[in-house]
Amino acid sequence: MQSASNDNAVIDRVLLDRPRWTAIRAEVQRAFNARLAAHGIKPGAWKVGDNPVDRLLGKELCVLAWAVEQMEMEKIPVAVRNWLALRPEERWWLFGMTAMSTGGVMDAGKGWRAALKHALGDVAQSELLAPRARRGKPEQEVAQASLGLFGDEAP
Repeated sequence: MQSASNDNAVIDRVLLDRPRWTAIRAEVQRAFNARLAAHGIKPGAWKVGDNPVDRLLGKELCVLAWAVEQMEMEKIPVAVRNWLALRPEERWWLFGMTAMSTGGVMDAGKGWRAALKHALGDVAQSELLAPRARRGKPEQEVAQASLGLFGDEAP
């Protein structure tokens, strides 16, 4: 348990093998350093050994690491892309939900961690968010069909 008075407490959450870390490292570093630069903070230089990371950035990194820890290597770029599409607040929420039930270093493949693996690694977000093709109806006809839905427009 982390005490409020100890700012340097370490809780082991995930252990990644070198190939998985290498697969996510560059994009995570780029994303984090861009956010630091946007706030006028010196970018981090990641090196072998200890690399202190802000608590909130650590939560975000945990979400991605949990997702890829048992993922097939060919799906990791999709997971990184989907992780980048999430807002920081969404990553923090996912961290909180996952850490509460399966946040230990030995909890791989269980509960929310299994869900993160599938949520981030199965389908690229851009495919989910692509506009659906119109089914042959003219644009004006589609717009008219949706009017009156809430009863505040005249029929």
